[in-house]
Amino acid sequence: FKRPEDVVPGPGPAKPARPLPPGLMPKIAIDTLLENSWKEKNIAPAPPIGDAAFLRRVTLDLLGRIPTRHERSRFLAETGSDRRDLLLDDLLASKAHARHFAEVFNAALLGRAQGEGKSRGDREKHFLPYLRWAFETNRPWNKVGHDFIVARPQSPQEQGAAWFLYEQGDDAGRMANATSTALFGKQLQCAQCHDHPVAPEIEQKHYWGLVAFFDRTRNVNTRAGPGLGERAAGGYNKFANLEGESSESELVFLTGHVVEEPGGRRDKDAAENYAVAPPADWINPPKPKKKGEKPKITTNVEKAPLPKFSRRGELARIAIEDNPAFARALVNRLWAILMGRGIVHPVDKMNSAHPPSHPLLLNWLANDFAENG
Repeated sequence: FKRPEDVVPGPGPAKPARPLPPGLMPKIAIDTLLENSWKEKNIAPAPPIGDAAFLRRVTLDLLGRIPTRHERSRFLAETGSDRRDLLLDDLLASKAHARHFAEVFNAALLGRAQGEGKSRGDREKHFLPYLRWAFETNRPWNKVGHDFIVARPQSPQEQGAAWFLYEQGDDAGRMANATSTALFGKQLQCAQCHDHPVAPEIEQKHYWGLVAFFDRTRNVNTRAGPGLGERAAGGYNKFANLEGESSESELVFLTGHVVEEPGGRRDKDAAENYAVAPPADWINPPKPKKKGEKPKITTNVEKAPLPKFSRRGELARIAIEDNPAFARALVNRLWAILMGRGIVHPVDKMNSAHPPSHPLLLNWLANDFAENG
């Protein structure tokens, strides 16, 4: 791998000089990158901890509890040089780890289950089983991100991922904020009425652009459980800055990538625009009884309506597969969970106003994370 001084930090993960072998090499890379910063700041690292303290720490981190007396005795009786590695493998492969990390990421991704639209019972029924399954099967995080945004389950186990957006209650702004905070490590609320005051790379058009990707989404109840339908028309908004200048939102992502909708603007809907047909009142909604009220449409369906052009599908493509910030945000969040503080702190403010404490390390970790599945 490249020496730390040879790696130039950039917007995406730094590329190593050659593929890294498995096992020991990532440890060496991490230690080297940290050691470099210690030397620069004249800091002496703490000495390595003993086996008993190590067992206690990793069991708390990975299982959410202290080790039992039997687990402690068994581990301390081991003499092999790889005993810590084997312990980690056992803990990570256990159902107890999947259960604990499901709880950790439930709170990290959606916040605590309290307040409007948030119910522990609903999450226990839908979202937590999905998270447990994802950790038990070691589901790649790019697929998890697709599950959350696209919400088109291909198996019963994937069904619960729809709850990530379903819990936002048909509110495109809440969907945009939840997605950006959880998956990209960026809070966008400050860009709702104006460009971000301290992170100029986040503009008002980015906030409303992300909202536009969700503006056609509607909660539905399918035979398999809660789902997310999507309309094929409408979803155009105007927004004004503090000077009163008005603009129309585009499908623009945080990277500046603009999606052009096939066929241009579509205000009027039609059945031929769908791959999975919606109820008739989705295409010709009834007039609301009160002025300013949204028309009520059918939400109990066999399958979630799906347009031939899906805004959420396009968002998943450009935001996960073509966006280095996705991998950076996830490794930074995991680092924070295990170390108590992210390389970027706070974890949901990964912007120019909050630079990483160890940029080379963050780049290396994100690149290694993406390249190894």
